[in-house]
Amino acid sequence: MDNTQLPAILIQMRHHRKTLDIRGLDRVIQDSLFSEAWTFSTSKQRKEVLVSIYKMDIIAVRDWVLKIMIGTLDRCNMKILRQLARYHQIKNYGRLSKEKLIDELRRKGVPDDSTNIDRIAQESSERLDADFGPGGHPQ
Repeated sequence: MDNTQLPAILIQMRHHRKTLDIRGLDRVIQDSLFSEAWTFSTSKQRKEVLVSIYKMDIIAVRDWVLKIMIGTLDRCNMKILRQLARYHQIKNYGRLSKEKLIDELRRKGVPDDSTNIDRIAQESSERLDADFGPGGHPQ
């Protein structure tokens, strides 16, 4: 490879990374859990997530969803509870009743109040970084 091809390859790699970032962010925003979080959020919270979206910060957007959904487990429908259960790796979540799902989520560290929101958000961010690398993409 000569020096004239190197810049073109770097441009392609950067473009590919940006494309992956956009796809990852789109998946988070299109998820029904995001829709539920948007429904429960205040206008101030919505502005916060819009800033993260404009910055293309997928981790911040995922953390925002968790922050909103924590403390609202009783208001969540079964579809949302099952998504949370899958995210927190609860076995046989599809067979559990709503009450049992909520209990299992609480046992996994999803509180119903806002006292541990920052800790949960940080842990989820670290877990995502470990699984997918910075930016939410597989390494």
